[in-house]
Amino acid sequence: ILAEESILKQRLMAESPVMQQQQARLLVSQQAQEVAELSGRPDLSIGADWTWIGNGNPVQPGAGDDAFAMTLAVELPLGKGRIDGARRQALANRRLVVAQIEARQWELLAELQQALSSYEDALRRIHLFEQRMLPLSEQTYETTLAAYQSGQAGFQDMLDAARVMLDFRLSSARASADAALAIADLHG
Repeated sequence: ILAEESILKQRLMAESPVMQQQQARLLVSQQAQEVAELSGRPDLSIGADWTWIGNGNPVQPGAGDDAFAMTLAVELPLGKGRIDGARRQALANRRLVVAQIEARQWELLAELQQALSSYEDALRRIHLFEQRMLPLSEQTYETTLAAYQSGQAGFQDMLDAARVMLDFRLSSARASADAALAIADLHG
């Protein structure tokens, strides 16, 4: 019913919506850091523009000629302090996201360990009740019932034995339900 713990851990980290969101935040912070690194470099822009004029005034020379323009722009990064500050901020943001991812991973692993422990505890209790306590309580009930029928035990003794047997059956059913809940928690 249950996969190995290492497989559960891998699935948890890969399929957790919280971890997917954190990974997306990490990607955004890495891209912001790359943009901040590039902001310290000069930008070069080259452009061309053509404008169709159409038929112009025939009296005026060159009135219908199309216009063509070329542009060249160089943007130099000024404000080294501002650029360095943006770089440091982007790096700090990325480190923060990485720390948040690591913290969330530990939280998810702790939740996984808790669910595994709950499952193992439930299995232990099922085994205890079904293999030991329930057979003993059924045997006690049958013995007490036979003693009651022969007049060697009182009605209250028989009721107490029946109550104990039913309590163990209920405890076994609760342990089974706990195991099912733990499996549901593990499978998300």
